[in-house]
Amino acid sequence: MTKCLFSNDPVSVTENLIIGTGGYIWIVGGSSIISPILNKGLINEMRIAIQPIILGKGIPLFSNIEKNIRLDLSSSQEYKSGIVELVYCLHKK
Repeated sequence: MTKCLFSNDPVSVTENLIIGTGGYIWIVGGSSIISPILNKGLINEMRIAIQPIILGKGIPLFSNIEKNIRLDLSSSQEYKSGIVELVYCLHKK
């Protein structure tokens, strides 16, 4: 697995990685990274880890989403730490 850190436009970087690798790309980030890529339809699977902590403030996961996006739950996993991982496939029309 190649690790890459970019400060460029997340959509352009993702499109270039898709063209260059033809494989899986793992994107980690908050709304400023995920939302534009989601709006372009470049995400097929989303893994969301829920921490057993309530924060008073934090970074939102999504913002400025242009349309409703249906998520189909494909699996879930609970860990001894209390973390729950939800795996969703994005419903494509």
